[in-house]
Amino acid sequence: MSPTLKKEIKSWVIILSVMLVGHFTGINKHFITGIQSVMIQVMPLNLSPDHEKVAQKADYSLTMSNPAGELIKFEDYKGKVVFLNLWASWCPPCLAEMPNINNLYEKMKDEPDIKFVMLSIDENFDKAQAYVNRKKFNFPYFKVEFMPQVFKSPSIPTTYVINKSGEIIFIKEGMADYNTNKFIDLLKEAANEGN
Repeated sequence: MSPTLKKEIKSWVIILSVMLVGHFTGINKHFITGIQSVMIQVMPLNLSPDHEKVAQKADYSLTMSNPAGELIKFEDYKGKVVFLNLWASWCPPCLAEMPNINNLYEKMKDEPDIKFVMLSIDENFDKAQAYVNRKKFNFPYFKVEFMPQVFKSPSIPTTYVINKSGEIIFIKEGMADYNTNKFIDLLKEAANEGN
């Protein structure tokens, strides 16, 4: 065997070993999440509505439970602007956008007409709770109990903004940075409608 071939085989063994260690220890997920966190900082968020998607009414039959296990009805949010985000603890793009969502929540939490619903679709809600607690996020998060068709998305994360009239005015499939002045203006304008 030539020295060049030996060197190439050794390189591939090292690369595969690193990949396997990363896979089995979960480091890959953290690495990918880190890269995606950087990516969303440079990707501008398009606030122009996709009229085919947003020409829908929200379905308030959505039910969820809080971390204490209490059943929460989405209809309690009628008449409010709702930032609704579907996520899971196993989804690197979801995890990448969460710090910015938490920062947005911190800026908006005292707005009485704007509510945040971070809706975990994890089958094991304990994993979602552990992640939120470990990161010390303050946004309200819930476990999905019943998901109406209008909120079933082919991908996560998916974010919806629902206005006070119950109309979906914004949908974004995939990760984004919502902690921007333009997005804050969108939420505030929706909250001020009808005042």
